[in-house]
Amino acid sequence: MSVKCCRSKTVLDTTPDVPYKETEGGRAVHLQNQDRRLLVEPISVPVHRFDAAEKTGGLARYIADLHFDGMLVARTLRSTSPRARIRNLAAPALPEGYAIVDHRDIPGHNQVHLIEDDWPFFAVDEVNHIGEPILLVVGPDRSEVQRLVSEIDVDYEELEPVGSIEESLASRNSPIYGERNTMVEYTVEQGDPNSAFEKAGSIFEDEYKTGLQEHAYLEPQGVVAVHEGERMTVYGSMQCPFYMKTALEHALGWDGSRIRIVQTVTGGGFGGKEDYPSLIAGHAAFAALKTGRPVQLVLDRAEDLCCTTKRHPAVINYRTAVDEKGRITATEIRILLDGGAYVGLSSVVLQRAMFMATGVYGIPHVRIHGEVLATNNAPTGAFRGFGAPQALFAVEMHLQSIAERLGQDPLDFKMRH
Repeated sequence: MSVKCCRSKTVLDTTPDVPYKETEGGRAVHLQNQDRRLLVEPISVPVHRFDAAEKTGGLARYIADLHFDGMLVARTLRSTSPRARIRNLAAPALPEGYAIVDHRDIPGHNQVHLIEDDWPFFAVDEVNHIGEPILLVVGPDRSEVQRLVSEIDVDYEELEPVGSIEESLASRNSPIYGERNTMVEYTVEQGDPNSAFEKAGSIFEDEYKTGLQEHAYLEPQGVVAVHEGERMTVYGSMQCPFYMKTALEHALGWDGSRIRIVQTVTGGGFGGKEDYPSLIAGHAAFAALKTGRPVQLVLDRAEDLCCTTKRHPAVINYRTAVDEKGRITATEIRILLDGGAYVGLSSVVLQRAMFMATGVYGIPHVRIHGEVLATNNAPTGAFRGFGAPQALFAVEMHLQSIAERLGQDPLDFKMRH
């Protein structure tokens, strides 16, 4: 495919090696297969967005703007402990018209169905991260719902939490998840790294770390569930409606024809509204089913920052072989990601990180080992780039480090590879 820029249009031609001529009006037209050309407006030409007027005029209706007759509001009681057993829970007497919704009100399965079914909608006997949902209080008045939530007393038996990748590695003998705290594990290999390292002129090792990152979308997470007859409709600020639909089928134990998902105007997501909306969709649906009324659940900003998914923190190690001519011949890479308390989308994030661990560089012999480790942090999930930013940061810094230690210009060194 060839691309030619001109004064009025950019022409993308789907046929290879086709000659072009420029007309008097500035339009490039290739001499053959003219019907196959695709004209694209240049950057300088404004593009009309179909939703621009609604959004700039304040007419767009976000999830918090939706109201239904008889609608109730919900608030979540969340864990204040990163890891504990729930010994007892004492709730105040509820005024008329208010209800508590917990794991006993789930007609199907108490797991958010995604890749692994390990993430509960509501905690039952234990909590595994600060902010984990325990129950909802539902009622007509938002301030009264908040008051009732604040008066619920939870008696915890505190357990030693695991707060980082390093602590997760150190606690493998007494794991918090599975047999050794490993949620996901992959190894990929190309060529013969062992032989290449044996013949190396020099070997360079580096470690890189990246931290937690918040999506900071303008609109917090929110849903409204409406139960009408045999059907449940959930409106929500989301990126993946079919994730939510399959999660609700699993949670309600219903046929998919009874579940309808409507994506409302979504005020930002960046990956943060891929998996997490399924959790709160379940909460609102269970509440609507129990009360027989529409239920709105919108997180406040502090709650959203505390409890929703983030970018995976990473620890990435490189061990790289360089021959006598200063050429990289092999690399061994270990990628460790903090998955938080539950798997979520971590397996896909790890795959993407591993795919990108050598960047754009041609390295003939490669071995990459990746693990997602469990901690008592909030589950980590999708975030723009899906694991690639962590890996690309590491590989770029590593090649720069090698070049500097070899006394070479880092850009020249990278370009040669």
